[in-house]
Amino acid sequence: MQKYGQTPTIRQEDLLNSALAAAKNIAYYENQADVYDIAAGYCYYICRNPPFVDGNKRMALFTMSYFLRKHSLKIKSESEELEKVIRNIAAGNMNRKSLAEWLKENTRDI
Repeated sequence: MQKYGQTPTIRQEDLLNSALAAAKNIAYYENQADVYDIAAGYCYYICRNPPFVDGNKRMALFTMSYFLRKHSLKIKSESEELEKVIRNIAAGNMNRKSLAEWLKENTRDI
């Protein structure tokens, strides 16, 4: 955020907590959930329930990417395609399951 001259200010802390809890619930309560489902959950719920004053899509992408890196995975997609995916999520044109499928096809081991 600072790179783009913005401060990551939380607008509604309960929305952030809800997004983080939703991703954890995927891990605990959805049968057959994998790392892609959980990473998609972090991104999807931050995008769809924006908790920050600004930069929600960037923070959603960062959170998803960070989670994947912690599991030795990296998104291999070009930045233009990734930007399109994030915008589609934010606009309601892509659901969480579709994002998880996209991640399965567009990540690689690091």
